Amino acid sequence: MYYSIMLNIKEKKSIVIGGGNIAYRKTKRLLDSGGDVYIVSPEIDDRFLEVKDRINYIQDEYKREYIEDAFLVIGATASKDKNREIGLDCKELNILYNNVDNCENSSFITPAIIDKEGLLLAVSSKGRFPAICKYIKRDLEKRYDRFDEEYVNLLERLRTLVLDRYYENRIKIFYHALELNLKDLKILYNNLKENKIENFKYIDGGCKMKVVVGTRGSDLAVTQTNHVIDMLKEKNPNVEFQVKMIKTKGDLILDKPIGEIGGKEIFIKEIEKELLDGSIDMAVHSMKDMPGELPKGLKLSYIPKREDHRDVLVLREGINSLEELPKGAKIGTGSKRRKFQMLKYRDDLEIIGIRGNVQTRIDRIDNEGLDGVILAAAGINRLGLELDKKVIPLDEEIMISSPCQGILGLEIREDDEEMNSLLKTISDENAEIQTKGERAFLKGTGGSCHVPVGAYCKISGNEIHIDGVLGSEDGSKLVRKSISGPIEDAEKLGIELADILTKEIY
Repeated sequence: MYYSIMLNIKEKKSIVIGGGNIAYRKTKRLLDSGGDVYIVSPEIDDRFLEVKDRINYIQDEYKREYIEDAFLVIGATASKDKNREIGLDCKELNILYNNVDNCENSSFITPAIIDKEGLLLAVSSKGRFPAICKYIKRDLEKRYDRFDEEYVNLLERLRTLVLDRYYENRIKIFYHALELNLKDLKILYNNLKENKIENFKYIDGGCKMKVVVGTRGSDLAVTQTNHVIDMLKEKNPNVEFQVKMIKTKGDLILDKPIGEIGGKEIFIKEIEKELLDGSIDMAVHSMKDMPGELPKGLKLSYIPKREDHRDVLVLREGINSLEELPKGAKIGTGSKRRKFQMLKYRDDLEIIGIRGNVQTRIDRIDNEGLDGVILAAAGINRLGLELDKKVIPLDEEIMISSPCQGILGLEIREDDEEMNSLLKTISDENAEIQTKGERAFLKGTGGSCHVPVGAYCKISGNEIHIDGVLGSEDGSKLVRKSISGPIEDAEKLGIELADILTKEIY
């Protein structure tokens, strides 16, 4: 039985008895390790000429006196009896000894070494079949090619960090880290360093946490979901994701205005049902489609970075600005908020009710002779659409966007702390603040598709400014107001602004 140990032999007297091929290989290894090497043999192989300036050569037969002050001795003569005799002498003198013929007569063995700039691997056949060591050595060098100096240095830094901050979870983290490539290892290290990983339940020996993500099946919904997954993968390489597409009432009924078939819940109710029964782990929604109140047992988790919040007017060919819209121009939208704000800006326009996905609504410009359609900039940007039509952004002076437009709502079960910790890794501070203010306003107004309601929270340093709009169901009343205050009061300011507008309308 052998106990694994590495010896520092730098400048220590190391003697090789023998002058043949094996003696040369052992000598070379000792020299590479910094030993003060002596060779005892009547004759030596020609290859020793390569290292003649680095060795001390005693041209003689073996004598006990030559090894008395040695740190270690290697018996590599052509005689098994002579090698055994050297071993007995070393035992009496308490000197470390390796017999190249017989490991049982040795106090140490010299395995094949793989030295990969920071990683040292050793393999030995205990002298029975040395060729197998070379075979395994080549195999290990290929298999662990990624363990270069940069990788091992990063592992060393990770180990120091984990032992200092995450001692109780060290085994889980260490085994998981070894499954990662260099890019993902850097992400893990940075997340640990910045305290972004709060739950280690799913980090276990390389086993991956699997998350099922629910979404509607439209191109935009799927694109948004994949965008969230990509962000999460970058921050959490230990997680595996599966997308589940779910049909909602809003996807199935396309020939009626939203107000006639229900409120905002027509786009989320079926998804929330699967979230509650555990069929999915999280859902990705357009936050503007989320009602003010959620079903019991569900909550909105952390908020990722916001896209462009504005509405845009996509114009037919030949029209290049709002001013060029002819009198009585036909503008398509299914939103009361867009309809009544647009009519307040230009009361001569004819608003045509339309529904459908982004591309379908754009196609209706040509198919139905519309002069333009109003869409969310976020949808066009996320889909990466390259339109051959003029796209005009509508700033707040003309149209206040829907509360939380351009923000993605990540809905989870209320008691799912694992998912909440996971989603925290992609949280955006500004989007979190804007969501608080705008959703507070939405709740304060009753949050319904039946009335025109819009809000946008602008952040400037430590202050926020919220623009809000609210109207009656038929659009006969439409009031705009603003409010400003400190960031920490975002929710309070949203509720206060909603209260002001509600009193004016009702």
